[in-house]
Amino acid sequence: RLSSGKKIIDPSDDAAGLAVASRMSAQISRIDAARSNLSNSVSFLQTQDGFLQKVGKALDRMSELSVLAQDITKSDGDRALYAEEFTQLKTMVSDSAGMTFNGVKMFGSQSKAVTVNEDGGTTKLPAINLQADPYAAAVADETAIVTLDSAAAALATVKEGMSQVSTDRAKVGSAQASLEAESE
Repeated sequence: RLSSGKKIIDPSDDAAGLAVASRMSAQISRIDAARSNLSNSVSFLQTQDGFLQKVGKALDRMSELSVLAQDITKSDGDRALYAEEFTQLKTMVSDSAGMTFNGVKMFGSQSKAVTVNEDGGTTKLPAINLQADPYAAAVADETAIVTLDSAAAALATVKEGMSQVSTDRAKVGSAQASLEAESE
């Protein structure tokens, strides 16, 4: 409204005021879009962390099975049962590499840039690659627990994978904290 009480209908009524209002409106729209990006990225990271937790639990169980398979009082039949579960867990870890969030791959070798402010500034989400070592080594065909020796070797390999899960979860947590701070 103009000081005369009339509404601004045409740009000629208050050209400068209309220009300022238009710029502010556009800026608010960009801020809202950036906040939406931040919110979606936090959700992406939370989902990614959830899968990493499952991968960590699978690797933990794989390490437990590796230790059980090294028990000299177990028969080859017992070891075969442990090996069957071990193989199923390897498949679950391997399949996790292809998980998507809203059609976007969650795991890969490339980091993802997220627009975090109205000026187009970006930050990168960490690249978590479940198809690279030590994950790949833990789920490789040659990683097995069918003999005492193979179970000992598998344990060492799986322990490296478990260590990587911890590192990757820390990266995801750090990125999430950074995005949450950016959105405040």
